Amino acid sequence: MNGDLIDGILPPGALAVLAGDPQVGKTRLALQILACLQRNEPVFGHAIRQNLRLSYILANRPRYVDEPAVQAARLDVGLVQFSWVADESDFPAGATPRRLLERLGSLAPCDLVVVDPLSFFLGNLRTTSSSTYPRVLQLCRWCGEHDTAILGLHWPSKWRRQSPVRVPSDRLSGSLYSLAASRMSLASPDQCGHDWTEWTVDIGGRQLERIKLRFSAV
Repeated sequence: MNGDLIDGILPPGALAVLAGDPQVGKTRLALQILACLQRNEPVFGHAIRQNLRLSYILANRPRYVDEPAVQAARLDVGLVQFSWVADESDFPAGATPRRLLERLGSLAPCDLVVVDPLSFFLGNLRTTSSSTYPRVLQLCRWCGEHDTAILGLHWPSKWRRQSPVRVPSDRLSGSLYSLAASRMSLASPDQCGHDWTEWTVDIGGRQLERIKLRFSAV
């Protein structure tokens, strides 16, 4: 174990991105990861750091957690800090990711924050890579300054223009790929050509083994 929150997958105090099409299962996977961390159990065979403090931010979502997904993951929601951001009117126009995060005062010191969706903090999904770069950089700096990892669930607009591919570098914008410490992709059975959902992790250009997941997307 090298200090990672999840060995070889999720480093501490850094930005990680989980990319995938809508309804492919990003939220369900994030809840399963939180449930494993909460129970101090390995995540799909990967060792974890024990007794982590966990938070989950839901943006532009109703003020409830999907009960079937929570039950499937066996997650105790009472042990995770959940925060909701109803819509962008909750924040001043032009607010930076730093200000957005600092406004969420209920976060308190924690080790991992899941942000769903990450695009809420990056601006419009059609924003260019050059304009999102400063926001991604601020998120990365926030992670380092607070020693908190962010796992952002993300639907890259690039996917709407190109055929699905399984290589993480082809699924993320240049700013996210260059600055995120861990880049993950989630491909549906139709996309990966199997009867399972496939989770691929890429850290520093080193692709780990593809992990087979069997669950219903939410």
